[in-house]
Parts: sequence; C-alpha cells; structure tokens
Amino acid sequence: MSFKFLSYDKEGIPIRVQTYDGYCETVRNFNIEEDGWMLNQIDIMDYDTVRQAEVLKSLANELNVLRRENFELKKRIHYYENRTNGV
Repeated sequence: MSFKFLSYDKEGIPIRVQTYDGYCETVRNFNIEEDGWMLNQIDIMDYDTVRQAEVLKSLANELNVLRRENFELKKRIHYYENRTNGV
C-alpha cells in the first residue's frame, strides 16, 4: 500500500491521507488508531541514491522520447529524398 499525507494540524499530525492499495485510491481523514503505522514508515526519497535513480530514470525517459522523434524524422527525410529522386 502506498500513501501520502495531504494536510497536517498545528502539531504536525496528519489530518488527511491519500492511500492506494493497488486497486482503489482513497482520500480520507487520518485515524491514528488505524493509520498510526504510517507515521513510522521510511521515506525512500530521504536517500541520495534513490533520488539520483529517479533523476536517471527521468533522463532515460527523455532520451528515449528524443530517440523515437529522431527515428521518425529520419524516416521522413528518407521518404522525401526517395520521392524527389524519381522526379
């Protein structure tokens, strides 16, 4: 299950929480008796390696988009070069 705190009170206690269990996403009030375990979870973004991996993932996605665009542009160039050679 993944979760994200949406709002906090003056003491820093969560008021609203968004949860996703792999099937359903819900937004509801934070209940300390049932949701208290969320306060003790590790935030993976606290680790430099994870943040760097996220940046690398983003750069790889951007590079792949550019490679696909480049491929499509090369196809167009090839099409127009062959089309004008016969004229």
